[in-house]
Amino acid sequence: MNLEMIESMWKEDSKLDDEKLDHDSLSIPRKHAKYLQLLNQVTMLRDEHELKLKSLYRELWEFYTGKSTKPFPTKLLKTDISIYIDSDEKYQKAVFKLKYYNQMIDTLKSILTAVNNQSFMIKNAIEFAKMLKGYDV
Repeated sequence: MNLEMIESMWKEDSKLDDEKLDHDSLSIPRKHAKYLQLLNQVTMLRDEHELKLKSLYRELWEFYTGKSTKPFPTKLLKTDISIYIDSDEKYQKAVFKLKYYNQMIDTLKSILTAVNNQSFMIKNAIEFAKMLKGYDV
C-alpha cells in the first residue's frame, strides 16, 4: 500500500453519478469501512516504524558515543552526536518513511471526512434537481 494507490482508489470512489445518486448514497458506508480499515492498517505500520526508528536512534547513539562493539573511530563531543545521527543516511531514510506514513494517514483522514460529507452532497444534488424540475423543496 502506498500513497499513490490510495489516491488512485479515492479518485475512483469519489465519483458520483447524477443518474444513480441512490446507489451512491448506499455505497457510503462501504467506502467509509474501506478507508477506515486502510487508516487503521497504515496507523499500525506507522506505530511499528516509530519503534524501529527509536531502536535505530539508540544503535546510532551507541555507535557515535563509542559504546557499541564497533565504535565510531573519532571521539565526538556530546553536542555533536545529534548532528551525526541526524545526518546518518540510514536514519534519514527511516525518518522519511515515518513522514510518508504520516502523509498517508493525513490523506486517509481527509478522505474519510469527504466520505462522511458525501451524503450532504448527494442530498444537495437531489434538492437542486427537484428545484430545476419545479418541485417544492
